[in-house]
Amino acid sequence: VGDYLNEHASIVAGLWLLCLTFQLVRLTGGLYQMRRFRRKGIHPPGIEWVGRLATLCRVAGVRKKVLLLQSELVSMPVTFGFLKPTILIPFGMIAGLPADQLETILLHELAHIRRNDYLSNLLLYITESVFFFNPAFRWMASRIRQEREACCDDIVLADTPNRNSYFDALIAFRVQAMAQEGYPLQLGIGKTDLLWRIRRMLDKENKKLHVMEKALLSVGLMIVLAIGLVSMNEWQAPPPAVTSAPAEVSSDTAPAIKVPYPSISKSSDIEGARKTCKISATDAEGNTFQLTKTNGEITEMIINGNVLSPADYDRYEYIFDKIERHREARENAQSDEATEATEQVEATEATEATEATEATETTEATEATEAPETTEATEATEVTEAPAPASNRWIHCIIKDLTRNGIIANEDPLSFTLDKDHLIVNGVRQPDEVYRLFKEKYINNPKDHFDYSRDGGSTHVEVWVE
Repeated sequence: VGDYLNEHASIVAGLWLLCLTFQLVRLTGGLYQMRRFRRKGIHPPGIEWVGRLATLCRVAGVRKKVLLLQSELVSMPVTFGFLKPTILIPFGMIAGLPADQLETILLHELAHIRRNDYLSNLLLYITESVFFFNPAFRWMASRIRQEREACCDDIVLADTPNRNSYFDALIAFRVQAMAQEGYPLQLGIGKTDLLWRIRRMLDKENKKLHVMEKALLSVGLMIVLAIGLVSMNEWQAPPPAVTSAPAEVSSDTAPAIKVPYPSISKSSDIEGARKTCKISATDAEGNTFQLTKTNGEITEMIINGNVLSPADYDRYEYIFDKIERHREARENAQSDEATEATEQVEATEATEATEATEATETTEATEATEAPETTEATEATEVTEAPAPASNRWIHCIIKDLTRNGIIANEDPLSFTLDKDHLIVNGVRQPDEVYRLFKEKYINNPKDHFDYSRDGGSTHVEVWVE
């Protein structure tokens, strides 16, 4: 899943940004709706209730100036605004409710203002918009809103001598709201969960998780734990670093290649137009992998003895691609060892011939006075241009892979640079999928790099491997 998301990161980010924009548009629409409530269909509550609201503000400990208005657009009390808080109550409720019940409702709204719930709720909506895809976060947000209402209920009960007045006021507002929407009163159903609020205040016990919430929470924790354990099992420590400069590497040392599959075998069977290829491998932890292809199409895939269905082939095919690459790398290493042995024999013969030639040249140099300087200069040039044997093997392997993958056709002229960031061949940056193959095989540490250029008789080699 991580590889898929990284490969399609731009698409995933685009979808997230589109959904985020939609969520922010909804939030902006809600803010505009609040502004509309404050300016349209409003009526003053009367001088008497303005005075009572001031008294209630002192009781609730609210020092800000609070505006109380009657609104034709709301069916339940609404509080909004941080610097200039406003309380809207349905039009006609002042005349329809007893004064003590309406005071308890106003105390509840003043509790929201004292707690700065409007600002915290706005921040919660913004955060919820960013993490809209996370069901756990949305569940926690709903729990926060429920607990916020519970806190305000406790504040009202602490400042109210008769709590039954508050219960009657809550039910009266709910009855009016349901009547305006055309539904009968249903306690405990809906986002307000009125039955739970009243029961909590009577029993003085907070709401507990119901069966579905407990089940989802348990399953979620088990999934997180399982993913953590699987990740720990799949983690492998990096191979020990080989810190050596090219000139210090012994002439019989081959390039290090990571082989996490100790056992890999491949067989092919051709019967007429039918070609069957089988690959079997075992990794360092003892997991077994088997793949059968017929005419290039996967016909069977077995992992740890489990036969996978065709629908799962795409999910696990990348494992066999890695196995195939490691098999080719191993064969290349073996081929390179044979080539190096041949080159070493030829180099020994060439060295003997060179020594004989140098002896002859030394004899001739004794007879001629100007010859030594020329000979020494020539020998110095040859030593400077000849790369160290270990560097030759690294470069030889890379050139061979470049030729095998069809990236180059000629070795002269040729230039390439391979490091932790890119692969550039003859001045052309290679695609990411090609670069990943070479990086996996040759780059083991961030400082590893290979720089090679050859044009006629001039050759430049720079190799650094840690």
